[in-house]
Amino acid sequence: MTALTHHVRAAIDACATPGAQPLPSGSDGEPVFADPWQAQAFASTVALSQRGLFNWKEWVEVFSAEIAAHPQAAEESAADAYFRQWLRALETILVRQGVFSGEEIRQTQEHWRRSYVNTAHGQPVQFSRAWAPPSPEVERWLSVHRHGHHHDHEDDHENLPRPIAVSPARELVP
Repeated sequence: MTALTHHVRAAIDACATPGAQPLPSGSDGEPVFADPWQAQAFASTVALSQRGLFNWKEWVEVFSAEIAAHPQAAEESAADAYFRQWLRALETILVRQGVFSGEEIRQTQEHWRRSYVNTAHGQPVQFSRAWAPPSPEVERWLSVHRHGHHHDHEDDHENLPRPIAVSPARELVP
């Protein structure tokens, strides 16, 4: 691991550490970020730029290209689209700079998904790389509900976990 990679990973870890700080508010008193993860993504990006991983001109170019290539979908809010694009742009820069490979990012996304599936409903997700892949029954349930497909046949869904929300990870294009 290069010194720069070590510092970049430390910056990401520092920004992603959950804390009790309230989300910043705008002049109207409304939160600037809808969710803490959005503030963490923003802070990580700023910190990485300040540490010299990329300059702001490069950020604007990559972020603008991401917005143009993957515009807001009909079913998503402007804020959801914006932060989806933000994260993808950040992932693109991290891969370009060699901090992470596309495969490392995909694996981490999968471990987050497994952690989510293995967390009891209503409880905070505890990230772990130790979770085994979900059972075929859980995968089937997730697949059906992830794509908004509702069905009338009588499957036994009573014993399957009920996620609060599912955000499918999108594959990176190297």
